Amino acid sequence: MLEDISRIPGLEELNLRNCKLTDISALSRQNGLRYLNLHSNPNIDSLAVLTYMPRLESLILRNVPVANQIQHLTKLSGLKRLNLRNTGITDFSFLAKLMQQGALQDSLSQGIIAEVDIRDNPVAIDPGAGQIGYDPLIPYWDNITQREPRELPRQPSRHVIINEIVSFNSDGSDWIELYNPGTEAIKLSGWSLSLIDNDENPWRFPENSSIDPQAYLIILASGENFQNSTDTKGEIHSSYTLPATGCRLILTDSRNRLVDFINIPHIPQGHSYGKINDNSFGIMQIPSPREVNKSQLLGTEIEFSHTSGFFFEEIQLTMQCNEADIFFTLDGSIPDPAVARAYSANRDAAGQQGTFLYKDPIQIQPRSTNLQGIASIPTTVPNTDIWGWKPPKGKLPGATTVRAIASQANFSSQVYTHTYFIDPQLRDGFPLAVFALSTAPENLFAYEKGIYVPGIIYDQNIGYEGNWMSHPANYQSNHEIPVHIAFFEPDGYQGFSQEGGMRIHGGWSRAQPIKSLRLYARKTYSINNAFYHNIFNGSAGGDNTSAVNEFRRLLLRSGQSLFRSHLQDAISHAHAHSFLKVDLLRYRPVIHFINGEYWGIKNLREVFDENYIASHYSIPVEGVIIVEGPLAYDSQQKAGPEGGSRDFRELLQFVERRDMRDPDNFARVQQLMDIDSFIDYNILRIYSADPDGVTKHLAMWKSADHDGRWRWHTWDLDNALMFVNNDTMTFYANDKTVQEHLMTQKSQEDQNYSDVLAMISDDLNAAVQAVKAPRYTALLTGLLQNHAFRRRFINRFADVLNSLYRPEVYSSALIQAAQVIEEELPRHIDRWGYPFSIRYWRSQINQHIDFINRRPEILRRHILDYFRTRKMEIRGTAQIGIDLPTQGGSIRINSLSLIPETPSVGDQTNWQGIYFTGIPIELEAVPKPGWKFTAWTGDIPQNQRENQTITLSFQKDIQISADFSKATERE
Repeated sequence: MLEDISRIPGLEELNLRNCKLTDISALSRQNGLRYLNLHSNPNIDSLAVLTYMPRLESLILRNVPVANQIQHLTKLSGLKRLNLRNTGITDFSFLAKLMQQGALQDSLSQGIIAEVDIRDNPVAIDPGAGQIGYDPLIPYWDNITQREPRELPRQPSRHVIINEIVSFNSDGSDWIELYNPGTEAIKLSGWSLSLIDNDENPWRFPENSSIDPQAYLIILASGENFQNSTDTKGEIHSSYTLPATGCRLILTDSRNRLVDFINIPHIPQGHSYGKINDNSFGIMQIPSPREVNKSQLLGTEIEFSHTSGFFFEEIQLTMQCNEADIFFTLDGSIPDPAVARAYSANRDAAGQQGTFLYKDPIQIQPRSTNLQGIASIPTTVPNTDIWGWKPPKGKLPGATTVRAIASQANFSSQVYTHTYFIDPQLRDGFPLAVFALSTAPENLFAYEKGIYVPGIIYDQNIGYEGNWMSHPANYQSNHEIPVHIAFFEPDGYQGFSQEGGMRIHGGWSRAQPIKSLRLYARKTYSINNAFYHNIFNGSAGGDNTSAVNEFRRLLLRSGQSLFRSHLQDAISHAHAHSFLKVDLLRYRPVIHFINGEYWGIKNLREVFDENYIASHYSIPVEGVIIVEGPLAYDSQQKAGPEGGSRDFRELLQFVERRDMRDPDNFARVQQLMDIDSFIDYNILRIYSADPDGVTKHLAMWKSADHDGRWRWHTWDLDNALMFVNNDTMTFYANDKTVQEHLMTQKSQEDQNYSDVLAMISDDLNAAVQAVKAPRYTALLTGLLQNHAFRRRFINRFADVLNSLYRPEVYSSALIQAAQVIEEELPRHIDRWGYPFSIRYWRSQINQHIDFINRRPEILRRHILDYFRTRKMEIRGTAQIGIDLPTQGGSIRINSLSLIPETPSVGDQTNWQGIYFTGIPIELEAVPKPGWKFTAWTGDIPQNQRENQTITLSFQKDIQISADFSKATERE
């Protein structure tokens, strides 16, 4: 039944109540589900399929035992309705984390009425045992309209409560007020007050501090971290200050048991956030330190008639807020009540600037990008040699961005931002996912401070004589601007919407007309310090059980490839990231809009930093060391404890100074670095024919919480797939031997050797000469002196050329990637003038395919040339043919398991690969459960036929296979 259901396209709702299900893995294909009912299927063996359903809004698991599988629910950040009644759960902290991300919470502005049922679960309710199972839900429970139970059972009695907070004090330090409602004084020695869950080093109350019964205690959040013992008031100062945008505050006792906690929202200057009754808080007009809270400010949440999204016809947008005025803008800026003016409901919303006082509905109509607005502002210097700014043309899609605040009694609420795409053609959505970025126009385009334009800094350096791409300009700044960031899937589903930060990203690419943008999620902007959404389909964390859907940083990348195919760097990463053992970045093409104006195609990428490593390897972020650059100078350390780069320099020195032919020395190196990661990094770069990875565009990282070995990351492959004849094998493994021998161009010992020198003397890539310092390549050239490493390197290279980089495999992946963006490219070209035309773009794709078809054979010749020149054991090439078993098992050749999932294998019965003679290969017969290996057949020496794993030398083409038979019970 489920197999048939799994094939239904576009399924959004599925009711499987009481269907006696056990295996629901087939539902992994239905990643568009929004409603799933699994009520009363107690024998379901795994809920892992839920990790493939990022769009779920309603999930019913009543009477399904999920207590040991809650990890599969932790990524469902889009949930609005959840039934976990009678599911065996004892601890709901995972659910609190979902709610902290915004899931399962009411939102009037988005029209969300949340619904949660957690009754009939064996939750501990004894406060004496520490934090009980319901405690984490307390801050969120009252923000769920339809909740069961209405009140959380047996909340632990609290002797001290967090009563009032000021986080934006206009007169002195921020402060936190505690209250003791009991009849006895409470000693606070050893208690802590932290802004972080499970803080290993929290701020603790001073010795001998206490709070009297029915009394208040003020903690000044000044960052001073002391208690004034001479002051009769006994002022206590915490070691931190409170962020004005909001945070979480946790009070624990001396035994590290939870006493109270609260999620603090943005509190406007001069106001406080305090307890109204036993279960709710509110913003106070007037703070009341050491007094009963009595002044609540209500009615500051704006209710929108329509949430952000795609619409097929014009809408009348209404906004409501009790007892407060609403002010809004349509140009991306934050509303300013001081300069507000009346808004005419008879005019189209598009194009109007300034702040308006809301009175009547806003008419939001279909619109196009205003070619005379911000899209008409040049974004490059006027003296460009190439790649200069061009004015947009044609009819480009547009959106209407509404940003609103509620204002009452000199208090302004948070900023609410919604973006509306109105177009009759949107019934099928956009061809790509969409980013809507909203910020004050002056942040990007103002002469004095705009980060997207040459601006005043260009004029101040008008006499600059260097390359125009490095000319000082506003866009060279690393200044971060506030921005609202919304992400929509192609069908209009909103993945996330939140305030964040944005910077221009890159080196020389900053000077190009369309800039790369780095997006930041920080608690200085939003209660969330991450973007929560399964953006990159198929991504998995270090445990490989759940998708990565938490990103602290995202990159909207352009790069030099935008003038050609848009795909060189992107496909280099996307095609290899799940196969090669080097850390590569996932890719997804998207469209982006700025303040409702069409801004074209971007490569959405992950950002490689300590957060990336922590999420992908499931390790703590604190212990990660990252170094950028092959020589690991201290200035190149980007993360980790001070001095972490020294470890890599010591590794480099060890390889330089020791004889790597010694097995003991090589064994030591294997303890310090991941050999496979290093090999795959070099294979990727050498294949690409892009020489930039020797002196730059590489990083190494390690963590004691993993295995403490160095691993590799690389980026910026915009020059890949272009220079098919580049001898990057010699370049990346440059030891100067080639140059020295080319100067003599003779060899008395080996005529073949002289022939090789003569062959490569004329077309030796000039890039080889650019690596003047042998230290840049010393790690690879040093390790290549070791016989075991050399064999591993050459065989792995052959494996990759025979699979991942097999022409039909790679060209198919490239064509598919091109088809994804082809529909959107005409609009992008109209917006920016690059690539020059669709015809030119297609010619670039064809050139990449030509590279892919020719590169393996050219590269094999380069590999032969390199090792023959150095008189190493490689001789030539031969074809290995393997008849794949039809039953009972599979065959592994070196690092390749010849199974259907491996690139180049598929459903074929005879696999062919080209390998290097003189370099033995390793073969293993791998039986399936219930089967056993019988014997090798074909061109296998008789004395090796019955060995399940063999090392095979060969001098010519060979054909082999393996036989399997059913195993007996004893076997």
